[in-house]
Amino acid sequence: MRVNVKERPLKERVLDQIPRYRELQNRRDRLRSLLRIVPPASDLNLAYAEQITAAADTGADNLDDLRDRFAADRQNWTAAAEFNTLVRDAWYHASSETENAQKASVPIALDYLRGELTALMNEVREHREVLQAHPDSAEEAIGAGPAGLKSWKTVNTLIDRYQELRTEHRVYVNLRFGGTVKGFDTCAQSARFLEMDPWWRRCRSTGGTCNDTRIAAWLHNREHHAEGNRTNIWPHSYTQPQWLLAVADNDPWLPDANTIDRANQIATELLGRMPSNNSEITSFYRRIAELTALGAVVDLTTPDTAPATTAHAH
Repeated sequence: MRVNVKERPLKERVLDQIPRYRELQNRRDRLRSLLRIVPPASDLNLAYAEQITAAADTGADNLDDLRDRFAADRQNWTAAAEFNTLVRDAWYHASSETENAQKASVPIALDYLRGELTALMNEVREHREVLQAHPDSAEEAIGAGPAGLKSWKTVNTLIDRYQELRTEHRVYVNLRFGGTVKGFDTCAQSARFLEMDPWWRRCRSTGGTCNDTRIAAWLHNREHHAEGNRTNIWPHSYTQPQWLLAVADNDPWLPDANTIDRANQIATELLGRMPSNNSEITSFYRRIAELTALGAVVDLTTPDTAPATTAHAH
């Protein structure tokens, strides 16, 4: 149990797993510190224009010395500017190498995060009673004495660690995907997302009728919460402690970008239109099998034989 053990941020611990990342990061940061601010050429020109005017006002017969100094200063300015450009180019290259090392190591990062998820979910289960009894406010926890305050801190630590873990999960799936992966909040937390996530519960319960009795029963099973879409990992119809336990009890998983994208696509197609004939029912079960092949867990199993339908099937 490590609930209240002080650790380095998860982000840093993940980066530690990436081959050569720290070496490349140090190079990038050192080059950034070596960059210098080179004033624009106009500043040098203006300074010499003022000296030329002053020389004329004091009766100078020629400006040869001033010209020579300007030539030397201009040459030094050009060299400084060009050299700084070389340093900047090296910094850009080092930054690119650092980013590429991170992108290339997405599978390593996700594997590490899966280990963290397993450990965290074990702790969530160990603290089930504390999570279930979590009060609505810190005041209530304080009122319960030292034990109540300790439990309050334990629950909030678990919540914060889960949020941190899913934040890093999102970072690495988006890195591999090259953009925002659709369905992260509703597909990426539990392999049983179609069974327990409130968004998919709503999609199932609002569908039409189906001639296949097993599909119909599965679609309209209202055992769990159902709610609209959301923009983060936390459903509205659960408290955060409740959701932690729900994830822990429903095959928590940490899929990669392609799995999330494909699972969301299949689930959306699956619940977009209710099957009404044998061909569509067969296609429905085929999609269930595809989800299962991805690692998802669906309570509606694929039949070994053609689905039985009522006399209304056509």
